Amino acid sequence: QEAAEDITAEVFFKALRAIGRYRPSGHPFSAWLYQISVNAIADHYRAKRPESDLDSVIGVASTERSVEEAISERDEAARVWAAIDSLPTHQRTALTLKLGEDLKLAQIGEIMGKSEGAVKLLIHRGMIGVRHRLGVTPQAERV
Repeated sequence: QEAAEDITAEVFFKALRAIGRYRPSGHPFSAWLYQISVNAIADHYRAKRPESDLDSVIGVASTERSVEEAISERDEAARVWAAIDSLPTHQRTALTLKLGEDLKLAQIGEIMGKSEGAVKLLIHRGMIGVRHRLGVTPQAERV
């Protein structure tokens, strides 16, 4: 809750600072504000990356590990987040909300203004994009 309030405050602060640069271009004002929100969420997760728990994403389950393993895991988490950052905006947003905030599909859909099915598809396509960028072959293709 505290993080959400901080991000919301940051969004409105950034919007207020940038309002003079806003130019209607056939898109609603809400789309402009939404993009500021997406960027603020991405900034939030970029800043807390070293603390992010991506073990489930990269398949790490060990509770006791050496310094080398911890460094390797941190580097792998950084690679995963870099891959997520390179995704198209909607996929990146959906994955960030799912993996970073552990939100339910319905919650993500409400935030993004999309149906649960659309969110599920964005996450699926985003995960395919992340695997592709990391050079990971899905289990079904490993034979």
